[in-house]
Amino acid sequence: MDIDDFFVATRDAIELHLGSARSPVDHAIVLRHEGKNGNRVKLAAEGGASFDIVDDQDLPIAALGASKAGASLILGDAQRPTIRLDGADAAIHAGQLDGTEGSLTLYGGGPKIEADGAASTLKIRSSTGDTAFTVDANHNADFDPEPDSVRAVLGGPNRFGELHLHNDSDSATITLNGQSGDIEFFNADFAEEFDIDLDALDAAIPGAVMVLGTSGEAELCTEDYSCAAVGVVAGGGPYRPALILDKKGGEQRRPIALIGKVGCLADASEAPIRVGDLLTTSSTPGHARAVTDRSRALGAVIGKALSPLDEGTGMIRVLVTLQ
Repeated sequence: MDIDDFFVATRDAIELHLGSARSPVDHAIVLRHEGKNGNRVKLAAEGGASFDIVDDQDLPIAALGASKAGASLILGDAQRPTIRLDGADAAIHAGQLDGTEGSLTLYGGGPKIEADGAASTLKIRSSTGDTAFTVDANHNADFDPEPDSVRAVLGGPNRFGELHLHNDSDSATITLNGQSGDIEFFNADFAEEFDIDLDALDAAIPGAVMVLGTSGEAELCTEDYSCAAVGVVAGGGPYRPALILDKKGGEQRRPIALIGKVGCLADASEAPIRVGDLLTTSSTPGHARAVTDRSRALGAVIGKALSPLDEGTGMIRVLVTLQ
């Protein structure tokens, strides 16, 4: 016998309970249809409001609750939710608290984004269904010496991968091209950081020609045809380094271009500089000059001129090729 505060029933076992004694809450509305699955719908209030859909064993299938902490939507048993939308911490949980894996799939004419908790993978597919991006947290290929390595793959069947890195002006500066196998740098030179002699720090500006001092630190060149030439301080003129090795930073460090195009300080007082001229160190501190005595140039060439300088001093474009 039911002892509800208010009870309405029909011959088809469709019932309405207000204040059901079967519920542990103080106030409740229970709608029950004793059909094939015996499903019930509950509206209850006890320290908060909730909307529950339960099975014939009175176990929750889905629940929508609201309390002082926030609102949540639960699919599955409240103690072992399969999917939980938690309004308290603005989180979406797929899987169960006991560690049972869940998955999330977004469809758009077929699966487009799949997060598989069991396999620990994330897949993003193209509009035609081809796998375009995969992250596999438990990758273990036969040739992989690490048993639980992580692999990220950009590209797949009918889609080659391409990764662009942009600067704050939204211009691409580095591109990894999976089709050609190229790493494309949009800046110009290959540089490496060196320690700079303290006395040369202020003068070691972008474009300055540097040599190795007796202490092993870099300093400005101060003589013609120095075989201690090490390169040109990167970043002069229109060029910036594309790659910097041994980058540690610090007030006493400077990137010095070893290969590639740079802006370089030059002195044409001894001889004009023409495009294609070999360049060496100059007695003018931090400047390059044209090679006019090839017998002295061996080991002292810093590069080749890409722009001319008829007289005086100035900055020219240089292809650094130490030799």
